[in-house]
Amino acid sequence: MALIICFYYPISLGEAPDSDHTLKEKILGLGLKSAVILAGALVCLFLALQWGGTKHPWSDSRVWGCLVGFGLLLTLFVYIQIRQGEAALIRPRIISQRSVFLGCLFSALYQGAMTTQSYHLPFYFQAVKGVDPQSSGVDILPHGVTVTIATLITGSIITWLGYYVPFMWAGSAIFTIGAGLLYTISQNTPLARWFGYEVLAGAGFGIAIQIPIFAVQVVLVAGDIPLGTVLIILSQALGGSVGLSISQNVFQNSLRQRLNTIADIDIQAVIAAGGTDLEHVVSADSLAHVRDAFRYGISNAFLVSTSLGGVAFLASIGMERKKIKSKKEGGE
Repeated sequence: MALIICFYYPISLGEAPDSDHTLKEKILGLGLKSAVILAGALVCLFLALQWGGTKHPWSDSRVWGCLVGFGLLLTLFVYIQIRQGEAALIRPRIISQRSVFLGCLFSALYQGAMTTQSYHLPFYFQAVKGVDPQSSGVDILPHGVTVTIATLITGSIITWLGYYVPFMWAGSAIFTIGAGLLYTISQNTPLARWFGYEVLAGAGFGIAIQIPIFAVQVVLVAGDIPLGTVLIILSQALGGSVGLSISQNVFQNSLRQRLNTIADIDIQAVIAAGGTDLEHVVSADSLAHVRDAFRYGISNAFLVSTSLGGVAFLASIGMERKKIKSKKEGGE
């Protein structure tokens, strides 16, 4: 709802509200119909990803019915946006701009890849390495701290140089390499390796995640920049949610697949434990096998992250090669 309000309210914070429209016209201008349809489509997708292969088989009518519903509602949403034009929730004129479209695609893929890593890294340390939640929180610090540092440094360099697209290429390439290396971690991976892999992935993400916002400020006219920025933020939010749902489905299916091969364990109890205190749920003889099952599921989730990062890199190649104008250049 906050994003919808951002679409609706005046572009400039100091701009006077539009008094030429009635209250009814303003309410209709919020695009609630489009928002409800989009929300319905996402609910169908999330339910399908949550049920598919775990609660229900993929062939179950409830699963593929949700997927069909997602496709139909998404098609209807796109049709309404095209039909409404400038009155649409997502204006076709803006989203069809090359750098805006690719920036939104990049942001969705990139955020989905990063959310997958951020969610499953604690599982790796707790379920595979066997550390407590407090220690796992410390172990994932290289991942998060590096993102912040890389974002700040990259922002300053881009402001100084004016060129932003090369950082998009470099960041997504570094992130994908880091994600691929995280896919290889196991129970015996030493600190130096997983620490370095986290730093690579975090640095790559921090370098590139803000680039689409720079891009919309360059390729759009001043009046369209707020809407373009909201589209990027919306893409990040949706991409993170969808990416996490996909990776969670892969993780759960992979975990169950491996757990089914281990004798004399309560699979539901293992899953309910959530990777913590596994030594109290399974016998000492089965513990190593259960930890390896979690390792297998987490590795496959990281494979999803690697794939999303790779596709994001391909999307970045199509970005327009433009330069941010300095204040001096803008005044000439």
